[in-house]
Amino acid sequence: MNPRRHAVSHPRPSPIRRPLRTALIILAAAPLPACALGLHQVRQLHVVRDAPLAEMLVDSAAWLGDERGLAVGGWTQWPADPLVCVYPMGAPAVRMERAGSPRFALSPSRREIAYWVSTGGDWVQLGVAPVTGGQPRYLGPPRRTGPGMFLAWPTDDVIWALVQDGETCAALAVSTGDGATRPLVEVVGGQWLRLRHHPGFGPIAVWAGESRKCVLLDAHGRSQELSADLDYDRPTPHSEQYLYFDDSGALWMGGLPGMVPAKIAAQAGAAAWTADGSALAYSSAEGLFAVWPPTAARYRVSGSALDHGGAAQGMLWSADSGALAYWRNKGTSGELRVADLGLCEVLVRVRFDSPVKPEVGQRVWATKRLWKDKQGSVTEADWTAVKGEFSVTRWQVDQPSVVEAVSVGEMAGVLERVAGQEGARAAATPLGLSEEKQVAPVPGLLAWLHGTRRGGKVEQVILRSRPLGAAG
Repeated sequence: MNPRRHAVSHPRPSPIRRPLRTALIILAAAPLPACALGLHQVRQLHVVRDAPLAEMLVDSAAWLGDERGLAVGGWTQWPADPLVCVYPMGAPAVRMERAGSPRFALSPSRREIAYWVSTGGDWVQLGVAPVTGGQPRYLGPPRRTGPGMFLAWPTDDVIWALVQDGETCAALAVSTGDGATRPLVEVVGGQWLRLRHHPGFGPIAVWAGESRKCVLLDAHGRSQELSADLDYDRPTPHSEQYLYFDDSGALWMGGLPGMVPAKIAAQAGAAAWTADGSALAYSSAEGLFAVWPPTAARYRVSGSALDHGGAAQGMLWSADSGALAYWRNKGTSGELRVADLGLCEVLVRVRFDSPVKPEVGQRVWATKRLWKDKQGSVTEADWTAVKGEFSVTRWQVDQPSVVEAVSVGEMAGVLERVAGQEGARAAATPLGLSEEKQVAPVPGLLAWLHGTRRGGKVEQVILRSRPLGAAG
């Protein structure tokens, strides 16, 4: 069971782009993260290390400052025993005292955490504690627990809270100094679905009843209703790119100029944008994938525990795109894992018996057969026998000439095709960062330098791993 999906039933909007003029006037652009992913990098993404972090059913997660750990809310056994924990990398976990709900928010400095503290029975009170643990200090009055008690902490002096008392759903601004509470929005019936928050923007509360509302919250009470499609998942609220799941569980993406909404996967468990929207990760029963938005092309990201089945129920990129936290069901509970990402190249070294001087970027096709004319000169590759497409990176002009080229096709299966069983074994063993592994090519593997009459022999196949962002 996925508690996040079963908490409320509501229809998804149809895949039709709606204007965002209101949001575009209100919201400003956010700075880009350190590493934006290009097509070449998205094709090369692989998992360097995938390690379990916690055994729990996760409701939501947030990275700590400098990506040095995670704050997580969830349950040990849903729906009982909610908990909020901090998992610093390389240090013992810290469980927040007496959590009465899995919902939490980190302060802008990421040094404090706000969460609902159980005060007995069905009552909770908003508390703030250091992420290192300790007794919380209380803000505002006690409240009854409800299904939509979301929190956001975008500025130092105000925490935004969504609460529900009977049929009344309210959005509140709570002072972090004296706990003074200001009501911002009140609606009757329905339920709060989520409280979207991106750094540098006001929180957007999403409510569903007979209709759907998206409200930009303002600490001074000047909150404003926005277009309902702000409930689409976007890298930032001002972004034109969006994703959503339809009622059948299919994942859709759209929002780029000239691009109609595209169905990315018929069934997906979870999806997440990088912080700048340069790539999209999603999980399905087939494994972990990365999508490059301009073409909606997807590429398998190998090396994670998702390769062995069991789709993720949620995921979250780190700000520098170097790690992906994800969570999924496991038995009657669940597990939280962190996958560190790198770039994985499949290179070939091709020997040509006569001197060649290609251009950087010129295509090399690895194939089992070459077509030749009556004089014995190569005309092209036998396209039915092609094993991989490569791009020239460097060459040695001698006799024989040696050309090095890197794979530019979809990563899944390239290594296995050019290196056979040995390639399959190499692909199944994740490389560490800055590691290189050499494997023998399939016997008789040939190559054609595109646009020439030169054919050669593939002598080496190399699998090379690099830190993310080390090269474009």
